[in-house]
Amino acid sequence: MTAMRLLLSLLRRPDVLMGIAVERLTEPLHLNILAIAIALVGTTRAKIAFDLLPGQQHAFGLLHAADVARSRGLQNITVVELGVGSGAGLLNICELAHRRH
Repeated sequence: MTAMRLLLSLLRRPDVLMGIAVERLTEPLHLNILAIAIALVGTTRAKIAFDLLPGQQHAFGLLHAADVARSRGLQNITVVELGVGSGAGLLNICELAHRRH
């Protein structure tokens, strides 16, 4: 539930709400309706395709790396983030790694 608490705390920030409004409200209405449905009942893979997960910049790359590894018969991959800073990106990568698609 830590991820849900983080999401709710982020949604209380005006700058985050403005970012969501700028990003989502500029999209056509039918895509926003579809994105809501996918956010509620979609798979992790579908949520990545619609950029609905926090840390969108990591999600697609991790999924692609996992797909390539699977196609080559590998069961594990190692991910390295350079320029960690405060560690939020690294924690996001860890959260994404625990998701199933």
